[in-house]
Amino acid sequence: MTAITFLPVKSAGSRWRHFTGALRAFFAASQQQRVARELARFSDRELADLGLTRGDIPAVARGKRRR
Repeated sequence: MTAITFLPVKSAGSRWRHFTGALRAFFAASQQQRVARELARFSDRELADLGLTRGDIPAVARGKRRR
């Protein structure tokens, strides 16, 4: 009796992985830009009420700093 085995096709799977990874990175960057834009619209007083300064905006947008 002969067993037939199929080798996994890595190229097709890795293409989708790369595509979905790139898509996730695009949406993450888009969200970061949106958060930064919205925070930049706040006045210095409003940012201070949140415990932030203008210099904190990039870190907050990247999710590296919480208020």
